[in-house]
Amino acid sequence: MKKEIFRERVMPLFGISLLIMALGSMASKSLSFVFTTRGLFIVVILEFVLLILSMLMKRKEPWNKILLFLFAFVTGLTSAPIFVLAFSIDPKLLVEAFIITSVFFFSLVLYSLKTKKDFRSLGGFLLALLVVTIVASIIDIFFMKNRIFSLGLDIIVILIFLGMILYDMSRILRDYNDEDYTAATIALYLDFLNIFIRILSFLLRAKERE
Repeated sequence: MKKEIFRERVMPLFGISLLIMALGSMASKSLSFVFTTRGLFIVVILEFVLLILSMLMKRKEPWNKILLFLFAFVTGLTSAPIFVLAFSIDPKLLVEAFIITSVFFFSLVLYSLKTKKDFRSLGGFLLALLVVTIVASIIDIFFMKNRIFSLGLDIIVILIFLGMILYDMSRILRDYNDEDYTAATIALYLDFLNIFIRILSFLLRAKERE
């Protein structure tokens, strides 16, 4: 993908997707079923379906944009529980997490645009680490419930997705066609969202220790 296409198409769509995600989170107030186990499960399934459709239709105008925005809205619904929890404890936590995430994210995106280094070789290593942390998270939730262990997992996942930004940027600039701009947007959007949620989770756990 040309850098001009990245700047002119991917980054504006990325910003719009974040705004739509925020709207989805706010809409959750009128959709109380999102906060039930069954309701959240249904929304998560819908999220995966929209993600798959977005990849399949990534070059089909205007469906690629429509599916991207629907996906962003639904991720706002699935993220709403932690956002609402953070807001109820201290609204400043959301602002702090967003600022920290933005600094990390845009620093690595700008670095990727300027450097000639290729980070595609990190893919397998990062995926293996992510699988390990997912398994560790499940064990922690159901068996350990250890706060220190959870804080450590948050830090590891944040580092993994920081690496994913470099990996995804290398793929976008070297492997993606100019027509794949919505797929590139989704890749970076998911990196941002996962870092944001984990930083917010870390701040919430740290707040509980005070």
